[in-house]
Amino acid sequence: MANVRLNLSPEKTRYWGPRLTPVVGGIAIGRRPSGQPKYLRKVRKLLDAVVQSGAVPTEALMKALRGHIAYMLAVDPRLGGSYQRRLMAVGVTEAPEA
Repeated sequence: MANVRLNLSPEKTRYWGPRLTPVVGGIAIGRRPSGQPKYLRKVRKLLDAVVQSGAVPTEALMKALRGHIAYMLAVDPRLGGSYQRRLMAVGVTEAPEA
């Protein structure tokens, strides 16, 4: 084991400074995940439609909305929690399964 040497490949070695975010394979390393803005707009629009209509939503719509909120709870619990509270304020008492 004493003769084992570490050889760094210059093509594969990257140096990041304190203000640079390391990105490997399109994924930012060392940062909290967040939902994509386009996806968040879609969920917010769907939730707004349910809240503003005042009508009882269909089971398929509620299943989709619960799934979106469960995903958001996993990615960003604070934002997902606020969407979940809005849904529960409408009178839907069943929380999404995480």
